[in-house]
Amino acid sequence: MRSYLRLLRFVAPYRARFAAALLCMVVLALASALLGGRALRGVEDRTDAIVAGVDAAAADLRDPVVVATAGAAPRFAWEQVVTGDEWLLVPVEDLDGRLRELRADGRDVVLATSEPEEARTLTDGYSTVSDERIAFGSTWTVIGLRAP
Repeated sequence: MRSYLRLLRFVAPYRARFAAALLCMVVLALASALLGGRALRGVEDRTDAIVAGVDAAAADLRDPVVVATAGAAPRFAWEQVVTGDEWLLVPVEDLDGRLRELRADGRDVVLATSEPEEARTLTDGYSTVSDERIAFGSTWTVIGLRAP
């Protein structure tokens, strides 16, 4: 008990500074939590926008195969993959050959890519039904392609 009283006597002259420092720490902790939550919400918004873009492009096509050029898109749409939608993960450097194979089979394609300029050069023989850049600060573009 004596040591507690001694501590109180030591802290008493600095009480205002101590309270201000404690308040700053509490405000900083709350601000960090709020900013972290907002950042997570932003990621979820972009994820939902990519999946909605794929769904919108697929609605205009006949039984399309969704081709993604990076692993993030199929992970975002895991519910669609589980229910049996056809998703292919194809690196951009292999995209030309895979699109040629799908075009030869007469398959429509929804192309989800974070490299749209390069991917657009590889879509010869397909007619572009939709071409939508995803909002929310995303670098993703969803392109609907109809086979001849």
